[in-house]
Amino acid sequence: GDSLYHRLIKSTLAFAARRSISKSKPIVIGIVGLQGKTTVKRTIASLLNEEKRTRAGMLSYNTGFGLPLSILGIKSPVGFTERLTFIKQYVIRLISPMLEEEVLVLEYGITNTSDAAELLQCAQPDWLVITELTASETIGITSEFLDGLLQLVAKTTSEQIVWVDSEALRREKALNRKLSPDSMLQLHDGAVSKYYPTISEEFTPAGRGALTGLHAAVFLAKKLGLREETVEEWIKKERSQHVRSNML
Repeated sequence: GDSLYHRLIKSTLAFAARRSISKSKPIVIGIVGLQGKTTVKRTIASLLNEEKRTRAGMLSYNTGFGLPLSILGIKSPVGFTERLTFIKQYVIRLISPMLEEEVLVLEYGITNTSDAAELLQCAQPDWLVITELTASETIGITSEFLDGLLQLVAKTTSEQIVWVDSEALRREKALNRKLSPDSMLQLHDGAVSKYYPTISEEFTPAGRGALTGLHAAVFLAKKLGLREETVEEWIKKERSQHVRSNML
């Protein structure tokens, strides 16, 4: 397990992260799942930032050590000079805890209930996005992971849990009871027309992670009141970037 020193560092960082969120009151969007979390996080942040000051969590900072750093906007130090910078940034954040952002989009990396409890100590999500739960050769769906997921789900309002249907979720009755059908992402449908019926622009990116990200982003844009023209312009921009990258 963690040494006393590491536990102390983590609890100190969690305190600072909690304090910043308590003072600033941003909307916290948590991304949890087995695969595609980073892609989903970046896509959601990209669209919401068109109208609301939004920051995506740093890299894959999604552990008990990484999540509070992500909230505070402080990079994990490597070497003596970076450690000094780290201490300085941490002290500044303690003195001035206010965050500039209206929305934080954060990854929650869990393997069990202990992980979930640790991350909830840093920030409780207002919205929770559950990416597709599909086992791969390297990642399996364990009962410990599902128990941890249930812990996150239990702390989030049912209507504010956005999820992708999967056999693993259907099997778990306790999880299922907390999931609202109205917040399920229908990845086979058009991502835009369901939530913004008057927008004719539609876009289907390659890859399940990118597709989940697009659907979750548009769903949350609607729920958080983004204007139709903002979403339409963003879709056009994303589609043209997608076309350009395919031509390279």
